[in-house]
Amino acid sequence: MTPACRITRHMPTVLILSAVAAELHALAIVEVLVTTDIGLGLAAIAAFLVAVVHLSRLPRCSSCHGRRPPEGWTDHAVAHGA
Repeated sequence: MTPACRITRHMPTVLILSAVAAELHALAIVEVLVTTDIGLGLAAIAAFLVAVVHLSRLPRCSSCHGRRPPEGWTDHAVAHGA
């Protein structure tokens, strides 16, 4: 599976986490003191970065998700030491 396919397949997860991070930041701006706003803003950014790093480290072969790799995909065999 190409990196573009992985990112596209998990895009809803990224969008949901981005929305949660944006909501946390918006709540901080409206309802909490400025110092807490900075802390929550940094926490929201950190949560988004953790999500991106997690998605970038997903297995690169589709068989890790219980599906067969595409025909002729020799990288799959190499990745698993075959």
